[in-house]
Amino acid sequence: MATPTLFVNVWTDAKEVALGPVEQQMSAAIGATSVTVGSIARGTSLPRKRVRFLANVDCYVAWGLSPVASATSVPLVGNSPEYFDIPSGEAIAVIERV
Repeated sequence: MATPTLFVNVWTDAKEVALGPVEQQMSAAIGATSVTVGSIARGTSLPRKRVRFLANVDCYVAWGLSPVASATSVPLVGNSPEYFDIPSGEAIAVIERV
């Protein structure tokens, strides 16, 4: 069985679809406690970025200045990508969903 992992891709502009080259890629192992994946780069003047989450297991994600993922965070279904517009500079956290 593969290690439970959350993969995060970030695009420069928050469009309806993710277009163009990926600006940033991150990943983190998903566990029983909240783990910070990383922060969305502030490399452009745009205040928001298009972010794709893809986890290989069910999990919860949260974002903010100091996020802690929990059972009240955004649920993700394993192997089903989800897209969100997230402010530049915010961090992402993940926890397993049991």
